[in-house]
Amino acid sequence: MRSRGRFSHSMKVIDQWRRHSIMVILIEAALSINLLFFTLLDQGCSFFVA
Repeated sequence: MRSRGRFSHSMKVIDQWRRHSIMVILIEAALSINLLFFTLLDQGCSFFVA
């Protein structure tokens, strides 16, 4: 019974961590896409200017 309670608690923690990690992954993806976009934009502007 005791181990079962500990197991359910760990499952709860894993669920919370999974949601948190999904948020972190989304934020990191958004930042990297932003960085990539601005890098391409910068190169594009310099390309058009040149």
